[in-house]
Amino acid sequence: MTGLAVIISLVLMLPMVTLAARLVIDSLRRIRRQSRVVTSGARSASKEDGSFMAVLGSGGHTSEMLTILAAVLRDERSSRITRLQLVVADTDKGSISKASRLLEKANVEWYIIPRCREVGQSYLTTLFSTIKSFLSSLYMVWSSQPSLLLVNGPGTCVPVVLAVAVLQALGGSRCICSIIYVESVCRVETLSLTGLILYHLGLCDSLVVQWEPLVRTRRLSDGRVEIKDCCTILEQLATHAGSGMDDAEFVNWLDDNDPLKSLRDDFVFPKHPAGGDKSVVYFLGNSLGLMPRRSKEIVNREMDKWGSMAIEGHFQGELPWMPMDRYLLKAMADIVGAASVEEVALMNSLTVNLHLLLLRFYKPTKERFKLLCEGGCFPSDHYAFMSELELHGYRVEDALIELYPREGEHTLRTDDIIDAINKNKDCLSVVCLSGVQYYSGQYFDIEKITAVTQAVGAISLWDLAHAAGNLDLALHKWGVDGVPYHYLNSGAGGLGGLFLHQRHHSCNDGPERQAYLKGWWGHAESTRFEMTNKWEPEPGAAAMRLSNVPMLSAASMMGSLETFKKTNMTELRTKSIIMTGLLEHKLRALLADWPEEQHPFGIITPTDPGQRGAQLSLHFKAVPEKAPESNLTDFTLRVHRQLEDEGIITDYRNPNLIRVAPAPLYCRFGDVGRFCDELNRCLSKQ
Repeated sequence: MTGLAVIISLVLMLPMVTLAARLVIDSLRRIRRQSRVVTSGARSASKEDGSFMAVLGSGGHTSEMLTILAAVLRDERSSRITRLQLVVADTDKGSISKASRLLEKANVEWYIIPRCREVGQSYLTTLFSTIKSFLSSLYMVWSSQPSLLLVNGPGTCVPVVLAVAVLQALGGSRCICSIIYVESVCRVETLSLTGLILYHLGLCDSLVVQWEPLVRTRRLSDGRVEIKDCCTILEQLATHAGSGMDDAEFVNWLDDNDPLKSLRDDFVFPKHPAGGDKSVVYFLGNSLGLMPRRSKEIVNREMDKWGSMAIEGHFQGELPWMPMDRYLLKAMADIVGAASVEEVALMNSLTVNLHLLLLRFYKPTKERFKLLCEGGCFPSDHYAFMSELELHGYRVEDALIELYPREGEHTLRTDDIIDAINKNKDCLSVVCLSGVQYYSGQYFDIEKITAVTQAVGAISLWDLAHAAGNLDLALHKWGVDGVPYHYLNSGAGGLGGLFLHQRHHSCNDGPERQAYLKGWWGHAESTRFEMTNKWEPEPGAAAMRLSNVPMLSAASMMGSLETFKKTNMTELRTKSIIMTGLLEHKLRALLADWPEEQHPFGIITPTDPGQRGAQLSLHFKAVPEKAPESNLTDFTLRVHRQLEDEGIITDYRNPNLIRVAPAPLYCRFGDVGRFCDELNRCLSKQ
């Protein structure tokens, strides 16, 4: 297999395989509980509980199904399967031999039915071949009586599913059968034709998909697949690689088979402090991303255009400055999960955009005047909240609700956030949290918190400075009112972004108009240069723009977005989960060599991959006995400096915290191993 095939078809398939296998076992358990006596003619018999039927397709469908079957049979509860029945089309020559090799120890009953459609077959003849296959499937299902049917997309499965549905609709007690459909891992944004048929006809009890975009667009039963246990995934990958999870060969294998590895070449890395050709490990993308090579090229090109064209540069060249942001909006909308480009705008900096959103949405009344945020939020946010409250005549102590973790904990519990919102439901005006908390690295449940916020009548704003480009976001689906965000490898002080949900777009003007700060560049482009001073807003978020887009900042961002367009947030997020999981595993293995009471640091970022992005925060809490320092801060700073001396770039934050952020765009799995080795040496130095 190629590297792409290994990562996409194996690494990313593993959580789906795990869920599918669990559904199979759990379904058989329910069926066993609900077993009943059936009657056929004058004869009564007890229906056999654990008969499990699966349909094999050909090629990739067969490989995926066999991977799922292998996971089912490895489960210690697989003894519930009393009969394993496999169905193939009569023209499929390879599936039986493939399955026989993989399932050689299993007792398999084989069923062969006519293929319903060949590749390239006309729709007219397909009708007749499908009827023939359906009739054969009817007899097969009637005679074999499966308790559970597992299918994953080949056309062969459609007549089998229809046969089960028809027999159940006719009241055939011989066919009490649950149906699980597992969509192919290669279907990222749309269901296959088979999936569409089964989904819209409601023919399956459970529908399993791998990818988040499918979950966003369809309400599927048990449809969302998340990686909850990175260690298990890593163990399975190591087995596939033929090595141990802690072996250097395994890390090399991950890098060799990384489909995103070529993206690393799009970036410029800083020089190693010692000079020479030794590479740098850059784990600081959450503070400032590396410079994309294309950014430098595009910025230089626009500088040359400025010199050669002057004012005409607004309208000429590959990137005319006046409509410059239009060339960036599609990629930006995809990154944050907007419904269209009209929900996003590129302008200003993050803090300015946060002020603009607060001025639009923070409309305090005598009853509703409070802002809610996480305690210890980034200073820019805190000062913005302070400013807005003071401008409206409120004291911070009276109107700002700051939520802190429970005593002895480092992260906020979602239930505590929701309880605080409900407790203050009558006085809340705006809730504004960070998507990812900069210090702890905690990823908040944006969808759930937004829903609760809006249910009590408050506005939901989010600062996504550390989330945009880091997490697979779905801001439109989640119903978030407004969001500021920034950077995305576009440079220090880079162009900010703003999201405004489309339900607010009608309030840019007209009878429902919301008051907000306006500027020339928010005026409709079609009449902007008529200088009438009669407000005609641009549609959507663009109405909140104040001035024209700064050309050099936009040029820098374009270089970054060109790299983002080579992949998608689902692929980036998946690599990030695996890479951060590997980092956590190695750090915990490192700590295992120390007595627990002497652990020099703890990982305060949530262990659940669904509650963190590409960051682990190491909170230092003890100075080793033989260390030259007695002060914890001095010790932490020395470790940080020594890592830098070895070319490991991380981030120190008060008090006594080192943030480690392996960005999937340009970091390697080997960087994780090198960081942990160097950290261990730093901790051990006398």
